[in-house]
Amino acid sequence: SDLVYDVLGATCITPTKGDGKIFFSLQEVSDAQVRLIFSLRSVEFVYFDFAPCTSVATDRDNGLAQIEGIPSTIAQETWQSALDIWRLSEAYQNHAIPPLEELQFRVTAKDTAAYPINKTEMSQALARGLEASWHIEGDTKNFHLHFLLQLRSNGPLFGLLLNISPLSLFVVSQDRSLSYTALRPSTAFSMISLAKTQVGSIVCDPMCGGGTMGEVGSVCFPGIFFLVGDFSEVAIAKSHTNLSQRPMVDVVRWDARRLPLRHNVIDAFASDLPFGKRMGNARTNKSLYPPSLREINRCLRGPDSKAILLTAEKKLMLKQSARHQHSLSLDTYHFVNIGGIEASLFYFHKRYVSPSLLDGCGRLLHTSPHAPAAMTDVKDTDTDQPQSS
Repeated sequence: SDLVYDVLGATCITPTKGDGKIFFSLQEVSDAQVRLIFSLRSVEFVYFDFAPCTSVATDRDNGLAQIEGIPSTIAQETWQSALDIWRLSEAYQNHAIPPLEELQFRVTAKDTAAYPINKTEMSQALARGLEASWHIEGDTKNFHLHFLLQLRSNGPLFGLLLNISPLSLFVVSQDRSLSYTALRPSTAFSMISLAKTQVGSIVCDPMCGGGTMGEVGSVCFPGIFFLVGDFSEVAIAKSHTNLSQRPMVDVVRWDARRLPLRHNVIDAFASDLPFGKRMGNARTNKSLYPPSLREINRCLRGPDSKAILLTAEKKLMLKQSARHQHSLSLDTYHFVNIGGIEASLFYFHKRYVSPSLLDGCGRLLHTSPHAPAAMTDVKDTDTDQPQSS
């Protein structure tokens, strides 16, 4: 939401919970504005929202009839505005723009449990309405316009897609070598942005996989050095392939449980930790997360340094964060949908620890209940508790 406001100067910004959508309004859309829209790297797809003022009944027959009638409720001026923005977007992407009478479309529908209508029936009903009201022909293979329909409790979402490829893919190589669980570039961009690093900072991804974090960081965050590594030889080979031509990135093979780094040298950690079934499992993560989090805590430079960690192992991460609360504060964590998996993004920051509590190697001498009295949080939020959203 903040990025949309800062880049576009948008108004009426409304994020939705659970499905990762942000609704916003623009006073006008020009070539310059379209370029700014396509510069958003934390966004996958952009739609023109028709915002139909109608509802859809939960019974099948009436629901399909109301879906078919949605295009007839859209004002002609709104339809023309959608076409104008779509043409500007197509021109920016160097796509040929056919005349209006030759336009063809397809519909992608998403069904929900609250409506006993499958997505095929929804698509067909809306297609009939589009052909009747806007006089354009449907074609599921050779199409120019791509419409989205999703039924929600507060009304249907009806939009026109403005970009074919995810916006974040513009910053990574199209022939990049992907790992089994490649991180989305948009997610990597968001995680690095949350670290709020400055020019000259060092950002580390101790479990880099195919190196997406380093690749996105080197392109979108100039002046910041990225140090990425992994234990897997396959992952290191893929990272070298993807990052060989990228500046300000170094790839190292290491064990995240024993990082070959000095104390207090990293300004921020940003990493997609192993979770799920294709990479790691709950049993191995129990032995991986504790020492890895301890190493992250050790290597963070000091107050105001941050760690942004993505994982679906919520309970395990909360348990480990409680063990490190004396020096690594969990500010908050948020739900993130990663390919249908309910993951969480954890946001830590380093707290100040009195030197009298550290040994010669920078490790805590003890963690008794009285230890926090000799420590202070630079943000003065000792009583804050992590919240989910």
